[in-house]
Amino acid sequence: TKTAVLAYSNSNIDLFSENSFYNIPDLKLKTVTGSKTINHIFTENGLAYLSTDIGIVVINLAKREIKESYTFSMNNQLLPVTGVTTTENEIFAATPKGLYSIGKQNPAIQDFSSWNKLDTTRNFISIAASQNRVFVTARDPPH
Repeated sequence: TKTAVLAYSNSNIDLFSENSFYNIPDLKLKTVTGSKTINHIFTENGLAYLSTDIGIVVINLAKREIKESYTFSMNNQLLPVTGVTTTENEIFAATPKGLYSIGKQNPAIQDFSSWNKLDTTRNFISIAASQNRVFVTARDPPH
């Protein structure tokens, strides 16, 4: 879409395309308990996946609107998402409490309990994919 996604520390979002800015204030204006920090932005096929402290926010860049959001919750606490990437058929999410995946076409994608728990023991801080392979980095546990 030739659109740049700009995220600010106050959770405001701007899209920049064709020499114009378009503001999406939805996350900034959302009332939540805790942080709405945007930790990472991943784009693919006209969608921007924003990894935030309240889950994943998906923006349709052509329509300039929030398409959907996925809230990650564990023990009644919001689980921050530190990064998102995709392969041909799956979405992967890195969190401080593990690595999760789900099929892109899964009708229950918004239900965190439907996501596959790939690793729930490590604090993942970064994620990327290349040639249908996923790469993650994790913090070393304290000694």
